[in-house]
Amino acid sequence: MVTVNDVPLPFRAGMTLRDALEEAAADLSGPVLVTSGGQFVAPEDYGGHRLADGEEIRVLRVISGG
Repeated sequence: MVTVNDVPLPFRAGMTLRDALEEAAADLSGPVLVTSGGQFVAPEDYGGHRLADGEEIRVLRVISGG
């Protein structure tokens, strides 16, 4: 199992970060920061970032202003 913002998803061999984000219907609109196992993953790397069973993924909103 992997989790995306505490939502559990079944793990499959070869699963990528992009797969998990799509299956969780994660909202990636606007500025967001995505971490996998506590490490930042750049958007261009989502498709090549392989997940391990038990991986915790977080999608965090970036809020800025003055």
